[in-house]
Amino acid sequence: MLKVFANQLSRLIPRFLKKIIFRLTGRCIPFGDESVLFRSSISHLCECKKDLFFIQIGANDGISFDDFHPVVREHGLSGLVVEPLSEYFEQLKTTYLGMTSVKPIHIALHATDKVVEMYHVDQACQGIPEFAKGIGSFDVNHHHCSGVPDEMIIKETVNCVTWRELLLIHDVDHVDIVQIDTEGYDYEILKMINADDHCISIIRCEHGVGSGVMSRQELREVYNYFRSQGFTVVIGESDLTAVRKHISDAVASKE
Repeated sequence: MLKVFANQLSRLIPRFLKKIIFRLTGRCIPFGDESVLFRSSISHLCECKKDLFFIQIGANDGISFDDFHPVVREHGLSGLVVEPLSEYFEQLKTTYLGMTSVKPIHIALHATDKVVEMYHVDQACQGIPEFAKGIGSFDVNHHHCSGVPDEMIIKETVNCVTWRELLLIHDVDHVDIVQIDTEGYDYEILKMINADDHCISIIRCEHGVGSGVMSRQELREVYNYFRSQGFTVVIGESDLTAVRKHISDAVASKE
């Protein structure tokens, strides 16, 4: 009986979320496991292009809650992994030690400020939930979304650059794949990125609309922008993947 209930619930939740997203965007949109489109599109792109370059913003330690890391290793991708919090950055360097095609960058992306405070869980605390490692944010109240108590939160001052400054500093002349997970600042970073500037083919971000990471209006704007730029957009439970239509069509033709 419990198994039957679980199966029914697993079908109802995506249906419920689909209705929510329809209300947010005002239209019926592709909804499902966007990670399938993300991985399949990268695999297809690797078959067509040799010098793929990615930028991952909010890389954490490079492994925790990160389904992009196996993709990077599988395809031997080149790119930048960006993490502003010192403790996680040290772990990130260890994760990619020996993989010279991937460069860890100790910085945050911000639209205006050069120095900001970030709030994250103190790893010295006892009884920290496993997921709490991934909730570092510019927003002092972000941890309330996941029920982490205030006494577990500490702050760290981090240096910041804009998207364009990041590219200039590291001599990046093209970007094929962008992965963003910044616990509440994804929308602002997306506004900094012009997908046509560097012919970006695949962009993935966290919308987290169910927990208020993005607002309804922000999700609507992100969706409409990518559609207007010729992307196929799939929205999952907490993430959104946008892929150039000619790539998504090629992926679909293989199925």
